[in-house]
Amino acid sequence: MAMVGIMDTPQPTEILALLTRIDAKLGDGPAQFQRDVAAQFEAIARRFDAVDRRFDAVDKRFDAIDTRLDAMDARFDGIDTRLDAMDARFDGIDTRLDAMDARFDRLERRVDGLERHLTRKIDGLRVELVDHMERLHLELALRVEDLEGRPPRGTGGGQALAG
Repeated sequence: MAMVGIMDTPQPTEILALLTRIDAKLGDGPAQFQRDVAAQFEAIARRFDAVDRRFDAVDKRFDAIDTRLDAMDARFDGIDTRLDAMDARFDGIDTRLDAMDARFDRLERRVDGLERHLTRKIDGLRVELVDHMERLHLELALRVEDLEGRPPRGTGGGQALAG
């Protein structure tokens, strides 16, 4: 057999001869090799099938998680809506409380003013009442003296009459 160089193209007869020599040396080897390779490919195919089943299971789990996350997202949207509504209600309540506080402050100022006015009036009435009582007492004392025939006493208790 002629030697084939890198740049030489081998002839078909040379290739067949080479293959025959390899087959002769390997004996049953190529058929066994093909069976081993086929067995390896079957094992790899089974592993790929198992991995595909696992991926399918993972996909189903991700779908379930996705569904749960969508449900949670919807719930959070509902909660956000409720919180916004509650905020609006609390703002309304705060506004009403501020208005009530302002009304209470106005009422308190009016009550304080009324209290001062009534205190002045009561103090004035008290002074008037004391003066009136003194005059009545003096007048009664004078009448009793007139009735008893006594001479009048002077001006000791009559200061209220002088005013």
